[in-house]
Amino acid sequence: MKSKITLFLLAFLIFVGNVNSYSNGAKIDPPKVSTLSNGTVQCATVTLIQPTCLLATGTITVTAPLGVGLTYSIDGINYQSSPIFAGLAAGSYNVTVNGGGGCISTITVAVILSAPAVPVAATVTLIQPTCLL
Repeated sequence: MKSKITLFLLAFLIFVGNVNSYSNGAKIDPPKVSTLSNGTVQCATVTLIQPTCLLATGTITVTAPLGVGLTYSIDGINYQSSPIFAGLAAGSYNVTVNGGGGCISTITVAVILSAPAVPVAATVTLIQPTCLL
């Protein structure tokens, strides 16, 4: 009797093969062992929109990895399904991606700059033409 065994272990090892496998009366080699990744998630790739004179806050958008089941954080504690973080004050943010099952990416640091100073209003001096000019 042939049976197939697939085991998922905490170390993410998968054993695949046939127990008591025989071919024409000769026993076949033991099951093959395959090792998968350790469950890491790709580091976040981000784009930033920095504050302007008109808008004093910035935005961080995670552009990769994207997908169903992924959640995103800028503080390592609070996660959300949207990869967009808007209305951010100036500061440094630690962006991480959570793939579920305890798989969290390494930190990508994103820095939102302070809003630039509003330019001083221009002063205009008008000199009218005269007959002498």
